[in-house]
Amino acid sequence: DWSVESFVVSQASFKTTMVTDVGASNLNATTALADVAGLEVTDAVLGKPASGKTYTIPTNDDKAAVSAAFFKALEGVDVVVDEVYAPDPTTYNFESFLSTYGLTKSS
Repeated sequence: DWSVESFVVSQASFKTTMVTDVGASNLNATTALADVAGLEVTDAVLGKPASGKTYTIPTNDDKAAVSAAFFKALEGVDVVVDEVYAPDPTTYNFESFLSTYGLTKSS
């Protein structure tokens, strides 16, 4: 549901393949997110398990707590690709990124 605010790790097969093709490694989201409350795991493409997985954590009106748990689970990750939709991408900057994810510059 696009209207529910959530944090998402998309491990669609084409994305994880691009990561390994350049010699990097993917996050083991099953392990990293196992203790995050409210985690929902679905096929990246409904009914097609080979398409990869999508890991979704709805904020349930507690964005700060979910953000903290989400980014704690991502400790040690070197790169995060932000796929947030910005209606005017020219105004989306680092401060927008921090605000969107409930982070501060010292996070």
